[in-house]
Amino acid sequence: MKMKTLLVVPFLIFSSLCAEEQAEVDVSLISEAFGHMLYKGFEKDTIKLNLEKFARGMENAAAGKESPLLRKELIEAYQSDQEKKFKILCAENLKHAEEFLASNAKKEGIVSLEGGKVQYQVISSGSGPSVKPHSSPLICCSVKDSNDFDVFSPNLTEPISLDEALPGLEAGLLGMKEGEKRILYIHPDLAYQEKGLSTSRPNMLITFEIEVLKTDTRN
Repeated sequence: MKMKTLLVVPFLIFSSLCAEEQAEVDVSLISEAFGHMLYKGFEKDTIKLNLEKFARGMENAAAGKESPLLRKELIEAYQSDQEKKFKILCAENLKHAEEFLASNAKKEGIVSLEGGKVQYQVISSGSGPSVKPHSSPLICCSVKDSNDFDVFSPNLTEPISLDEALPGLEAGLLGMKEGEKRILYIHPDLAYQEKGLSTSRPNMLITFEIEVLKTDTRN
């Protein structure tokens, strides 16, 4: 949730509550719930608030005192803090991916491609034609990040153009035969890189459990 939204939405909700006719209003209960909602909103956005200062800011606002930061300064400070945290997370996720691949490469049955940045293990063999460059195979796959979260719905079945696929996925698919199943491990450089799938998942190792149903849907 963006900073501007965090600042505006709770007040819109509060205004809506005040506009409604209430026979009896428990102001203390509303006050506590409102504070809880505000804090949870910031908590989800990875801001670790100093609760003492937070309460002081509320008291100063109620007393008509000026904020220590202008709105623009507050947003800039927030964005700067988030950028620093993002860079740290990028570095941590990249380190984890490289350590995993270095260790995984030593395991029996692991085949390394692209300088070790793509690795795969054959789960079951296939037969017939193999996936060729520039083809559009029909695949069934489940995709997870290094936190074991599903990237897409499990057992997603769809044709995929190798010319438009992630570089690591393309490398891992080439040579697969119909009916073959592999687990692919892909370095972030050949997957979603720093942009990730969300701001909380940059530079993550991606794992595909994949089966080729048809080597080229254009034929």
